[in-house]
Amino acid sequence: MDDKQLTQLSGKITGLSAEILKETIKEIRDDDYTVSPDKIDEWQRFISALYATLNDEMKQIEKQYPFAWRILREQFKSDKQADLEYDSTPEGQKRIELKYDLKSLERLSSSLKKTMDRQRQDYFGNLK
Repeated sequence: MDDKQLTQLSGKITGLSAEILKETIKEIRDDDYTVSPDKIDEWQRFISALYATLNDEMKQIEKQYPFAWRILREQFKSDKQADLEYDSTPEGQKRIELKYDLKSLERLSSSLKKTMDRQRQDYFGNLK
């Protein structure tokens, strides 16, 4: 995720600072292995909260999609044309953005989990 995408993503979240999210992802990108488990846990909770917020936005759009699509389908000859027309609406554009933002957050969360697991293995391996 580049800085422009990150700013767009973080700008969607009411009450959360775009700078905090940028700093978090920059820290993760720069040094995900040497940070403390507490910091990784903090990142994981933040990413989970962000994911839940964006997922709720997606749910609201998805609930309206069938109604809008049915109206569009009556105006166009094919399903594909109706899909493309919907995707060009503000709701369609938001749906596309959310889809990719959610996927990025899933991958980031997975990466954090792997980092935490790796740190646990190292810690418990050093105790022997």
